[in-house]
Parts: sequence; structure tokens; C-alpha cells
Amino acid sequence: MRRKGLKGSVDLEKIKCVETVQPEANTPQERQFAFQIIYDEGPLYIFAKHEEVRAEWIKKLKEMVRFNKELMQKYHPCFWVDGVWLCCQQEVKQAMGCKVLDSKN
Repeated sequence: MRRKGLKGSVDLEKIKCVETVQPEANTPQERQFAFQIIYDEGPLYIFAKHEEVRAEWIKKLKEMVRFNKELMQKYHPCFWVDGVWLCCQQEVKQAMGCKVLDSKN
């Protein structure tokens, strides 16, 4: 399912979670610093050039969505690839996450 929206923008009101993504083994340098913006439809993956840039994006986005309705309590820390979550092997894209969010977020 393809998400409809303006390329290069995010719908802040619909964000359910913003978190890092663990890189896969042998990930190229340009894909090391991924983070995800999670909507009901699934994740939007974004790749930052450096850890500092990724951390700043995540911090700012979390500040902007902290009062959103229905924020997630759990998320998937790995990528959705070929119909499966790499972290827990669940085969449903909208399946509840397998990792509890840190309460300080």
C-alpha cells in the first residue's frame, strides 16, 4: 500500500511514533543512521548522514508530536523487509511492536 502525501513532508498529526532503526548486517555507510516515522499504515524510513543529524531529527519530531492521540507504547526496532519484521519475524505490517518504548521519550 502506498502512502499518499506530499513528497518530502510528514503529516505530524498522524504520527504514532518516531524511533531509530537498527541497521542490518553489512549495511552501507549511507544507510547506517536510519530512523522511522510510524503511521497507522506502517513506517516511513528516513536515512540521516550522521548520528547527530538523526538524533536532532528524532528529538524535534518527538517534541512536535508528544501530544498526538494514540501514540504507540511499543514499536519494531528493525526494518520491515520482504513481508516480515526483521526483529521479531511477524508477518503483519501493522502488528504491535515487539520493543517497549523507553519512558523518557
